[in-house]
Amino acid sequence: MAWSVPPKNLHTRRSYAIVDRDILLTQIVLLCGMVAFNVLRTIGQEVVALAEYAPKKITVTRWRLKTVLQEVIYSACRIVSHAGRFFLNFGSHCPWFDVYSRLPQALD
Repeated sequence: MAWSVPPKNLHTRRSYAIVDRDILLTQIVLLCGMVAFNVLRTIGQEVVALAEYAPKKITVTRWRLKTVLQEVIYSACRIVSHAGRFFLNFGSHCPWFDVYSRLPQALD
């Protein structure tokens, strides 16, 4: 059944609240994506700056985000809690450990 005139209660205050909620959620997701992008970009720049400690030769001046994820972020580690503190345990054969240990000082 088609209406020639839309009903008066079609656009109620409730539907506007849903639209506002969707816009707010979209903004939150966008801001989280921006933060993640900037953090990964900064880590990539610092890893390139610490190229002498890297297990593979880095000849570029800037890494793509995919490369940062594959080479640095996807390393296997374990979160260990000891004496009320948390540590990342990379195991005995982590090739990127030298870079990880110098990264917090480089980011300061």
